[in-house]
Amino acid sequence: MTASSRSLRAPGALRLSLAVGTAALLVLGSAGAGSATTGATGARATHPTPHADIPTVRVAPAPVRLLAGDTAAEAAQAARRTHVVIRADTPAGSPSDAAADDVRAALTSGAGPDAQQRAAARSGQGEGADAGRLQPLAAGLPPHISLDDCRDQKTRGDGSGKYHGWVRDHYSYCQWRTITYSVYDASKAVYFGSVKFRSTLVGWGSRSNDPATGRLVGLRLAVDNFSTPYMDGDAGKGKIPEFNLGIVLGSQLEVGMECLGDPKPATSCAQRSGSYQAAPVAAWTALSRAGRTTYSYSFGSDPSAGDQKTREKLATAVFAGIFQPYTPENPPTTSRIQACVSGHEEVACTAPDLVRFDSARYLWTPRIQEQGLVFNQGTVFPRVMPFLRYHTSPSYGMPQAAQHILDAFTQPANTDPKWPGKTIPGKWPGKDFVPGTPGEFLHRMTGNAKAVRQNRYYARKTCIAVSAPADYVVDPVTGQRSRECDEFPFASTKEGAAARDSAGNLLNRYSARAIDGSQNRLGGNELADWYALDRILDGDEFSIDVVNDVDAGRSTGSPVSANGPATARAEASSPPNARALADPTDAWHGPVKLFTHANEYVLAVAQAGGSGTRTVEWSDLDGDEQWWWFEDGPGGTTILHPAHDTSLCLDDAGSTVNASPLRVATCNNTSAQQFVFARVPQTRQDFTLRPASDQAQCIDALQQNQGDVPQMWSCSGVPQQRWEFAEDD
Repeated sequence: MTASSRSLRAPGALRLSLAVGTAALLVLGSAGAGSATTGATGARATHPTPHADIPTVRVAPAPVRLLAGDTAAEAAQAARRTHVVIRADTPAGSPSDAAADDVRAALTSGAGPDAQQRAAARSGQGEGADAGRLQPLAAGLPPHISLDDCRDQKTRGDGSGKYHGWVRDHYSYCQWRTITYSVYDASKAVYFGSVKFRSTLVGWGSRSNDPATGRLVGLRLAVDNFSTPYMDGDAGKGKIPEFNLGIVLGSQLEVGMECLGDPKPATSCAQRSGSYQAAPVAAWTALSRAGRTTYSYSFGSDPSAGDQKTREKLATAVFAGIFQPYTPENPPTTSRIQACVSGHEEVACTAPDLVRFDSARYLWTPRIQEQGLVFNQGTVFPRVMPFLRYHTSPSYGMPQAAQHILDAFTQPANTDPKWPGKTIPGKWPGKDFVPGTPGEFLHRMTGNAKAVRQNRYYARKTCIAVSAPADYVVDPVTGQRSRECDEFPFASTKEGAAARDSAGNLLNRYSARAIDGSQNRLGGNELADWYALDRILDGDEFSIDVVNDVDAGRSTGSPVSANGPATARAEASSPPNARALADPTDAWHGPVKLFTHANEYVLAVAQAGGSGTRTVEWSDLDGDEQWWWFEDGPGGTTILHPAHDTSLCLDDAGSTVNASPLRVATCNNTSAQQFVFARVPQTRQDFTLRPASDQAQCIDALQQNQGDVPQMWSCSGVPQQRWEFAEDD
């Protein structure tokens, strides 16, 4: 499969504009053509070739806090007498030249998701979430990576010690490097000596309903392990050696953080807290031994500073820790990230990496909202392959759904529709993924209900063809039968059952199977929750892993037998609302859009109004007021909640006589808010929607024009009383 056409959503194709120079920064990475070797450790230090196309990004001189030692005037005088060369060494265990090329290519503006995944695989990064165990994660973010965790051997094996660092998940980042600081006289003819120190950088994303806290990245930068001054063989090449302990220890080192944003360099990633710190090397050494050289920073991006052409008000940025000599008489006024990756010898930095800010209002579900949580604003580290992990163990609640995906991955040619040589995309490649191997991952779709409906149509067509009539629930809304059609890849992905090649031919690279209805709904709810919790945006790539931790009790490659264990059959055949549910939200299905039969208009709440607002037919704009959550009601009925406010219910306003309009009202558990879906005979996906109190009446779309208010009319089989639905799971 190719990457999503909306490439700016793909993690490897974040739109970092050349107008702010960030794309060129990422092309260069922290390794380039020219290289030198340090004499003390044998680790390579790389110096990139300056890029001719990098324009200058002006920044305001940063405020500097003097930690100890000289006054600003004394520091300025010392700076005039010396010249400092500072570089970041590539640690032992760093990737090969080929790996470095992969990482730089993946961070290039316009790179595809395959390149992005190769970069992630270089450091084995990424920790997935477990379907069936997501609800505890809703209350808080994954635990932050501590400075010690970032430095230990296990984490270093996952990439923190490699020049591009480790993105554990969308919300967790860390990296450490060794910095060499060498001091010369002002003419650079005499070499006085060097010191080495370690930098450790950890970061965490965020999510909330407030842009001030949701579009915010937190970073913690520590410098420690200062060596005693020494004479470095490479630093002294071609110089007059004159070891001078006092000059080296008295040289002023400045440490801080910088962030460059897009589309607006200054405001798309604006500093909220933290400052540059400066002190003589001797003071840094003493303070680090006392554990006092860890500094916190935060950067934010107001939605107004994001790309206003995107629903998510996207902003992307490059961040890095900065190390340079303190020069109070001539403070930098241009981006130090640019200076670092352009090979400026007086600036070193942590390897620049990516952060993404969004205001995606579609990242919510009723199960999360019921906990009083809304995450319309968020910040993530996108350089990672996010993946959701399913388990075949019944303790996770959906063994049949997990087994279906496992079969799709391990024996795709035996899944329906069957054809020799069939492969199915979406499998997580694992930490041993071989770089260069083409990756076939999934891409989320939002705002394209027609494509979702087409995916479901072809999957259900397959289910009908291969399943016994009693084995398949054509109408997953009413819950009148025990089984539902499960499909993989999901209907909410570009790779779903309706995916076509460049010539317009169906690819048929999917699997469809009838499984237990409650497991199918739980699997869909877990996927929707994960989309929201992990901030999987429209066009984002992701993958799926399956852990076969127990035999699901069936022969692989065929649908689950209807003659399974008696207890399973009894549970599956019971109406969903009659079962003792471990989680009452299992009675919710969706979200769903209801389409008029003759066109692409959807049932919506006018202007996303409150109680008493009428419903209308409107163009599919993907607003929350156009999505509906279905709740199992008494006696096989359905209660419809608009997604923009699930405390409301579709309501017949107390009248079902002809020409009575529909509205939404505060949910009250009365029959006025209970409806019945009835499948239209000889169709696969057309339904009538009838009030439970008078099932001879149907909801009628009238002339099916934009702005029409649906009304009650006697059921007569006319097209305007037929509705179709599309789900987003």
